[in-house]
Amino acid sequence: MAPEFEVLPDGTEIRKVMLPGDVLLEMERKDGKIKIATFDQSGHGAVLCAKGIYQLVRAALDTCQDVENVRVSRLVDEALDRMDRFILANSIEPVTMSQLQERDQAMLRKLRNDLTGPDISGKLKSCKADVPERVQLPARLVSGFDETSDEAFTARVDDLLSVPRLPAMNPCL
Repeated sequence: MAPEFEVLPDGTEIRKVMLPGDVLLEMERKDGKIKIATFDQSGHGAVLCAKGIYQLVRAALDTCQDVENVRVSRLVDEALDRMDRFILANSIEPVTMSQLQERDQAMLRKLRNDLTGPDISGKLKSCKADVPERVQLPARLVSGFDETSDEAFTARVDDLLSVPRLPAMNPCL
């Protein structure tokens, strides 16, 4: 696809470029501000979206006593490590592993705080009981990961990372 350029009636400029690996890069400039979005069209999935989901599962495993699962923890940690290596190898802007790990730790702290809420510290006794949706979803994700065999789990990650391309956030769920 050749780069596309469009100016909307309100003066917004939109540029679209298809990158190798079938990732659409869309840049929007309006009032001097630039927004950039990436859309994975490879059919293998948006790596940054998948990483966010796996980080949510990691946070639930760390926070909720009733979803602790050594096997799922191992699989998630391995998948996150592989995603990080993919991101390092395929990002447009240079990033180091330590920068990526710092971002990951900040995200995990935020997710854990979101799960426990502002008034509760430490581990939650239950993420499966009749609790707010913010806690039930991660518990369901952990359960779904637990029902997946090691081979199927690894194959899913293999497919996600099989094509070198810019890590994209969209489409996400």
